[in-house]
Amino acid sequence: MVAEALSPVLMALDSFERAFRTLPQSLAQFSWIEGVALIELQLRRTLDIYGIKTIAAQPGQPFDATKHQAIGEVETDQHPAGTIAEVIQQGYEHVAGNMILRPTLVQVAKARSGDKPAEAANTASPSDEASPEVSDISE
Repeated sequence: MVAEALSPVLMALDSFERAFRTLPQSLAQFSWIEGVALIELQLRRTLDIYGIKTIAAQPGQPFDATKHQAIGEVETDQHPAGTIAEVIQQGYEHVAGNMILRPTLVQVAKARSGDKPAEAANTASPSDEASPEVSDISE
């Protein structure tokens, strides 16, 4: 299948993404960087031609276990619990074949431990602070 044959291209695109994310601003002005960016664009267009698209994922979006793979939780008050807190690695799907080639790796938002309801905070005993809460274990 074409989608499976193009899977190795995804690793190359991951490398391009990491390289551009860490590119120092002092190098961004060079024309050879634009040439490298054009190579990445060619790879992305090749995937588009064969119906391979990125899986939509951004911070604050609901976590979808059919398209996202949670690799951890992040305590935050910026996003509701259970939503995507951070995208770690882009996922891809074959649209025509309705097939996930690779899920998007994400970290899921988790309420900060200090954000407990008032009645729960009042009933906690000092010994509870030293041991993990039951809700943390079951999540």
